Amino acid sequence: MALAYRLRDLDLLSEWRYTQTVKKLAQMGYRTGEPGFLLARESSPRWPRSSTPCAPRV
Repeated sequence: MALAYRLRDLDLLSEWRYTQTVKKLAQMGYRTGEPGFLLARESSPRWPRSSTPCAPRV
């Protein structure tokens, strides 16, 4: 959506093409987010998260 808006702002898309593009993107689910976004969150194999917080040293 942002790319279509920017292309229209730069006059690289006509008003008609912009409207058609935004309608198509909305039908595909891009108005509310990226459809089918099922990627798992990345984690570092070197630095696994600890389930217990570190105690302050006295």
